[in-house]
Amino acid sequence: MKSRHKWVQYKFMVEHDEMKKYLPKTLLMEKDTFVNLIDQYGDVIIKPDDGRRGRGVYRIFAIDTNKYEIHHEDRKITVEGKEQTYEYLRDKIGSQKYLVQRRISLATVQSRPMDVRVIVQRKKYRDTWKMTAIAVKVAGKGYIVTNIERSNGTILPFKDAIRKSSLKDYSSGRLMSDIERICVRSSERLSQLYPHHRIFGFDIGLDHKGDAWIIEVNRFPMMSHFRKLEDKAMYDRIMKYKES
Repeated sequence: MKSRHKWVQYKFMVEHDEMKKYLPKTLLMEKDTFVNLIDQYGDVIIKPDDGRRGRGVYRIFAIDTNKYEIHHEDRKITVEGKEQTYEYLRDKIGSQKYLVQRRISLATVQSRPMDVRVIVQRKKYRDTWKMTAIAVKVAGKGYIVTNIERSNGTILPFKDAIRKSSLKDYSSGRLMSDIERICVRSSERLSQLYPHHRIFGFDIGLDHKGDAWIIEVNRFPMMSHFRKLEDKAMYDRIMKYKES
């Protein structure tokens, strides 16, 4: 069961009562599960179970009772009927294993969705997890994914991003504290699944009320985000932890 795939991680996390409330409902993509979630929430994301860097992600949004907008990369199309929508998506993704997930309406910077990249690490022979880096990814214009290479997006220091965002009236200190607590507790939980692992990268979504959601966990997170920041202190801290 020790796989890097998202479904395994989600099932392991959702069994933990404390973590469950931070996880958007996620199911394996089948016709009935897709219909169930689009009926329940009216707005879902589908993504590859083993996908990385925002590849193959689609947003499906109910425009009215029987009409759906499908948003992929920077393109949108409209399809009538749930079955037709599912068949369109299945044709696009083929036999690849996909997940369907409730879409969290993310806070924005200049009307573009943002999420928070967090790195949590532990030192060799230590059990204590520590948040070593945090920054905000802002999607490029017209994109749903915040992966900055894929969408030509932007990486911003956390406090600067909050100040420029739809959450500007919220305390950036409180938001950061909530995110840190959630990511450290999640790392403690995931270390039971991956006992020798020493680093996790979290994509945390903040909704319009400032509540934090675990969108994704990466066992092998990219560090290039933090190299792009003017202040290299967090990048240096990540590297120091990796070596210690």
